[in-house]
Amino acid sequence: MRTVCLFAFILAIISRIALAQPLFQEPDYTVSIIADGKPVDLKEGIAAITQTIQLQGKLTKESKAQFPQLHSDVLIERVMISLVRGTQRIDYLNWTGDESLIKLSTQAQAGDRYVMQFEKVNVQTKQGTMNPLTKAVIYSVSLY
Repeated sequence: MRTVCLFAFILAIISRIALAQPLFQEPDYTVSIIADGKPVDLKEGIAAITQTIQLQGKLTKESKAQFPQLHSDVLIERVMISLVRGTQRIDYLNWTGDESLIKLSTQAQAGDRYVMQFEKVNVQTKQGTMNPLTKAVIYSVSLY
């Protein structure tokens, strides 16, 4: 009898764990791209000769409402930017905020694209704690 009760207790715990909600649902964010000092329209793309890029993240409206304990600015610390032609990666760089795109722009042609994979992104609580955002975010920007 004791074994049956223990088994029922363990089964109840396992079923609760399986139905549990995730402890932390990540907020969504958007990224604004500034190329050579000018805001980028993602539909138009950016010039292949672009030499500098800035990336600014903000929580979406929905995430601001869902996570009022967070600041709306998102800190983008590391992005892998790949120069892609057709289906082939030509070159890449690990952007940490101060790298020039010259390494890529000297090889870029109209019709290529930059694929940006956001690898290290954080959001800060209003109490000052930094929380990493681990959801995979990838942007693809065409070059003209």
